[in-house]
Amino acid sequence: MQALTQIAGVLVGLVLFAAAFIFASLILALAALGALLLWGWVMWRTRQARRAAGRASDRRGSLVIEGEYVVDREERAEGAREDPKDPRA
Repeated sequence: MQALTQIAGVLVGLVLFAAAFIFASLILALAALGALLLWGWVMWRTRQARRAAGRASDRRGSLVIEGEYVVDREERAEGAREDPKDPRA
């Protein structure tokens, strides 16, 4: 009788595990669908603003500023106490 109870317990556990797996998969699929619908709605609502921004950038042209920089740090004297709040440290 105890073996039959254990077998029934294992079967019920497997059925519950499969049901939980199916339920979790369904919830994840619905969440992915909801995210996709939200993304599509945002893209649809902002299409005019994106078109206007594209036209404005075409009229204005692109501006690229190139250059180089050098960080010049002052050398500290040997044995000088460094302040941890000093931005030049």
